[in-house]
Amino acid sequence: MSCCANYVFVANQVGTVSQLDCRKDFKLVRKYKGSSGTLRDIQCHPTKPLFGECGLNRYFKLFNYAENKEVCSVYLKQIQNCFAFLPEQSKVKKYLVKARLKMNKRTTKKLSLLKLFSEY
Repeated sequence: MSCCANYVFVANQVGTVSQLDCRKDFKLVRKYKGSSGTLRDIQCHPTKPLFGECGLNRYFKLFNYAENKEVCSVYLKQIQNCFAFLPEQSKVKKYLVKARLKMNKRTTKKLSLLKLFSEY
């Protein structure tokens, strides 16, 4: 369960995420499908209308709840228990520059995905 502004996001055991409106007695606003298993964590972006989810199917998915669409999906090699959005973009960009100098070409693709997440 995660709370964003006036909305609460909850998931069931099948992987469907429901968006509930707190102002209207938790009335169902939308359902987001896409996960094929139990979700371990749902987090909302602190400043943008985005929320992400990760679960036992090893996918991290990012949704825009203002436009009701999936922004991106990334397959992860390991099952993730949780994740966090970084609050400041400047720190993310500095980290990416330092990390890109130390990494090889194979992991640069993953870092560009992190850069994509920081731009939203």
